[in-house]
Amino acid sequence: GPAVFHGDHFEVPPIAQGPIPRRPYRAYEDPDGQIWVCTPDGLCTYSDDRFEWFPPEQGGPEGRIWSCLTDRQGRFWVGSPNGVYIRQREGTFSRRSVEHLLGTAGASPLMEGPDGAIWLSAFPAGVLRLSDSGEAAFTMADGLPGNRASACLIDRDGQLWVAFNGGGLTRY
Repeated sequence: GPAVFHGDHFEVPPIAQGPIPRRPYRAYEDPDGQIWVCTPDGLCTYSDDRFEWFPPEQGGPEGRIWSCLTDRQGRFWVGSPNGVYIRQREGTFSRRSVEHLLGTAGASPLMEGPDGAIWLSAFPAGVLRLSDSGEAAFTMADGLPGNRASACLIDRDGQLWVAFNGGGLTRY
């Protein structure tokens, strides 16, 4: 279950209300301070010793959730094997299709670029760049060292770096 760090030690809180997530993939704190947990069972938030789940029947994203991020416009992006979901502030989730770009539905948001574009890893097909002005897909055929992006960062000069499972590092 969850453990909370208190300066010099971890403490397991009292039994939390709601189903406790098993094997979380990622925890993320949004700009409003809300903790989101990406799990094999879906997406949930954690606050006041309580987990709140966002099941598909209540407008949440479907299935396993790999990662999430909030962009500068306040949109909350969620990546899963079933596709990319976007939630406007305090709204429901809508699915954004990416299959036409690389032939796979699964994608995981990695980073927002300096220009506001969202960079995603499309498993196992390459890297996607989505922006308000358009979208683009990049693969090994475009010179990438691999098709399974695993991590990225934006350096102090605004350059995007992407690391790939199995080796390789690319700078945009």
